[in-house]
Amino acid sequence: MKHLLLFAIGIAGLVATVFALHGSSPQGEKRLEYYANGQVQVECELREGVREGECHRFWPNGKPLAEGAYSNGLMSGTWTFWNEDGSEDATRSGAYVAGQHAGS
Repeated sequence: MKHLLLFAIGIAGLVATVFALHGSSPQGEKRLEYYANGQVQVECELREGVREGECHRFWPNGKPLAEGAYSNGLMSGTWTFWNEDGSEDATRSGAYVAGQHAGS
């Protein structure tokens, strides 16, 4: 099992990204990225370094921003997006095929 922790600080220190890769099995790995305030920004499954499987994104306040799945590194299947106030973003939510929004 491998564990990797990588730090990167963005412009003027406003965004700090911490990548944490956990595990190294045929089932894949999980990648976590954090905002500078410590909240999780992205939690995605990877297989051989490519997004594959469930992915969850969060606003800096911890509320959900998006959730769905990747196939071969592209958004696939049903995705749900939320605005920062918690309301659903219907214009971006819906079915995705090969990374392209296919409608609701």
